[in-house]
Amino acid sequence: MQLRFVYLAVLAFFPPAGDLQSAALVCARCHPAETRTYQMTAMSRSIGPPGHAASGDVEDQESGAQIHTEWRSGKLVQHLSEDGLSAEYELRYQIGAGRVGSSYAVVARDFLLEAPASYYKRYGWDVSPGYGGSVLLDVNRVLTERCLFCHSNPPGVYREGGRFVADVLEPVSCERCHGPTADHLRQPSAGPLLQLRQR
Repeated sequence: MQLRFVYLAVLAFFPPAGDLQSAALVCARCHPAETRTYQMTAMSRSIGPPGHAASGDVEDQESGAQIHTEWRSGKLVQHLSEDGLSAEYELRYQIGAGRVGSSYAVVARDFLLEAPASYYKRYGWDVSPGYGGSVLLDVNRVLTERCLFCHSNPPGVYREGGRFVADVLEPVSCERCHGPTADHLRQPSAGPLLQLRQR
């Protein structure tokens, strides 16, 4: 009973930022101080719905593309115009905690793609990493499981052929360093952290 009270008190004073992953909520039951510390880290905001960017424009000298980003009906939308053609897409995910800036992801036909414009805290909107120097800007950079390794808990979000199947992407959670929550609950121990390595 006392443990449940502590858990609820932690959530009252430090409410989840966005959709705090279920693993961290479970961890808070026995590790409230550690969970509170986690909630204050960039890891807890490593990916999620768009949150802090202002509307703005980018004109790419290399390709001649113009990109306008704006909030519309609670959604962040990017409009790309180039050589008389235009496309518009919703930015579904913000990647990065925003300390330096954030890139964005688009979901299109079961693929997760990097948006061509990113927001930088010091100077606003600019061409996203990897798109610079392109003769033609397009929404064509597929974000793979390897791309997401540093920003999310990627296992199970992709199907064969690189198709994106996740309902929601969660920030890096306690499980990244401490292993699956279910395993720990079955056999609690103060064992060593998992050895981290990128796939």
